[in-house]
Amino acid sequence: MFSSVLACVPVLLHAQPVSEPAVKAVIHSVNIWSGEGWFHGKDTVPHLTMHMLFQCTAPWKIASVHLEKTRLDLCDSLGSRPPGVQLFHQASVTERWMVSPLRPWLSVEGRDWTPGRDARWVEVRGTAAVMVSSMDRDSEVVSVPLEKGRGGPVVLEKAVLNHGKEEDVHTELTVTNWGFSIPGQKDNVWVELSLVLPDGSGARELELVDRDNPEEKNNQSLLPGNFRNGKSTWAAFFVLQRPEDNRLNFRIRYASGLKEAEVPVSFRIGMAGMVLPAGAAGENCEINGNGE
Repeated sequence: MFSSVLACVPVLLHAQPVSEPAVKAVIHSVNIWSGEGWFHGKDTVPHLTMHMLFQCTAPWKIASVHLEKTRLDLCDSLGSRPPGVQLFHQASVTERWMVSPLRPWLSVEGRDWTPGRDARWVEVRGTAAVMVSSMDRDSEVVSVPLEKGRGGPVVLEKAVLNHGKEEDVHTELTVTNWGFSIPGQKDNVWVELSLVLPDGSGARELELVDRDNPEEKNNQSLLPGNFRNGKSTWAAFFVLQRPEDNRLNFRIRYASGLKEAEVPVSFRIGMAGMVLPAGAAGENCEINGNGE
């Protein structure tokens, strides 16, 4: 009798529903470029960029920002607006090193525009479509040759939402670039890898699988970068010992159990740098009944 009661406890705990996520946007910083100077070898143009990140209640996690569904607008206190607003993930890959202070970020850029000289504040308003996940999944092991531009196919099960239904993603893990970490020594190498995913998908990290030493862990974060044609490129960087057969084996961890959150964004930033609320709009997200 006693043992049968204990056996029921895990079932009852597992059956408890997961609470709905609450997501909010948090402003991080604002950059204003006058257009004078050089950046990465190119002339800069006047622009303002707001950087924000998103926070979510546990056990939910932020998977990604659905850029195509996000609608944000910039203006200043004089009513001036940029001719267009660009959205992009705040993560970039240089020739050798990956730079990303925090994740997930969203950057809102007003191109060919800066606030008027007499403007008292600048404001961003609108709605961000943020994908949240209730669980992480691991892919099967994918093998890639240590050769620039080569890769290996992989299937990520239930990695994207399509009209509220989870679907598989067929993609490829690619060696973007690689080289010797110490000049003149061919035993250790650095490797950049990339993964192209549909807008709204979320990658977590790459795990280097050492078949000879399965207990040894080498995990690196996958960070979102370039967005084009409804897809985002996620990238990771490794320093490792060069394998004898010049093949690398990886396992991909990615977001699953997805829902889409409509997050109201309303920030007003004074020209002196003080962050003030633009209005009384709430910060909690709303989840549509069909998961969209």
